Amino acid sequence: MRVSTAFNRMLDIDGASVTDVSFTDDGIVVTLRRRARRHRCPCGVFASGYDRSLRRWRHLDVAASKLWLEAEIWRVDCRC
Repeated sequence: MRVSTAFNRMLDIDGASVTDVSFTDDGIVVTLRRRARRHRCPCGVFASGYDRSLRRWRHLDVAASKLWLEAEIWRVDCRC
């Protein structure tokens, strides 16, 4: 079983899938990507994305190592 498949099953994050797992000095970094192709505003409307940034969050430790989730976050242009 691949490491990314194991983390995908272990984390089970709705709307995202694991694309890469790297073991660094900071801990384990799991890279995620969205499953949906279209951008959705929190109000529920589909909107166009205009800016993105890479974010990193801390998750629960795994085997005495820090676990970091990393994903690309889009800003959307919505009327709400």
